[in-house]
Amino acid sequence: MKSGDIYIGIVEETGVRRILFKNENFIAFNLCAYIYNDQLKEEETTVYMKIPTYDYTIEGLKPLTIVEFIGEKIQHSDSNRIDLYAIINTTVQNTTLQKFLEKRQESIIFKSDFFGDFYWCPEPYWFEIKTRWISNEIRLFLSGNLKEVPDMELSAIKLFERQDYLDLRFKEKISKELLKIINDRLDSNKKLFTMHEFQNRINLKDLIIGKNGFFEARYSNDSTLLPWKHSIGIYGNLNKDLNELQIIG
Repeated sequence: MKSGDIYIGIVEETGVRRILFKNENFIAFNLCAYIYNDQLKEEETTVYMKIPTYDYTIEGLKPLTIVEFIGEKIQHSDSNRIDLYAIINTTVQNTTLQKFLEKRQESIIFKSDFFGDFYWCPEPYWFEIKTRWISNEIRLFLSGNLKEVPDMELSAIKLFERQDYLDLRFKEKISKELLKIINDRLDSNKKLFTMHEFQNRINLKDLIIGKNGFFEARYSNDSTLLPWKHSIGIYGNLNKDLNELQIIG
């Protein structure tokens, strides 16, 4: 194990992720605050460890938990970075950071002039609001932290401004993929669903907005299409052609 400094920090809401940095693969997480030399630093800092040498304990770190680790701070003009050498403890008890964490976990609100107030959900780590898509109430999620969600809000607005057209396109994609499968499963004495009937029985329930234009639209059926409640996901990106929509479900 390399020798380095000891840090105690709070893992940010985005949790652990894998990234490409200067053409090398790393596993990383952000700290929203940390303690070094008994001093509290309230600055966002990214902690990196190169793959494949990383400690597998890292992948078990949960967002908004306190972790103690050994590392070395690297000076960059445009960011705060710590090279991670080893995880020491993932169940740290630290009064200063615990108070900081409790304050951070209080009701966090992202205010949107278009949608209203989004409320932070610590699990699964996104901002949520109930709103209307055409005539149905849905849940809208912005999957990121407070710094990231303004861009996600803009993506959501673009989707909602074209909701009638997009809802039709999403349903057409689902119908093309699933209608024949569902009709093939019907009992021989039952009438086959038409395209129109099928599309009337599926409705958007959840819309998840991610980074860089990514979105997932989750449709559910009324249990008459399949013998169980079933969610059908449409994946897409606002920066790409709608013909590239992917379906899972």
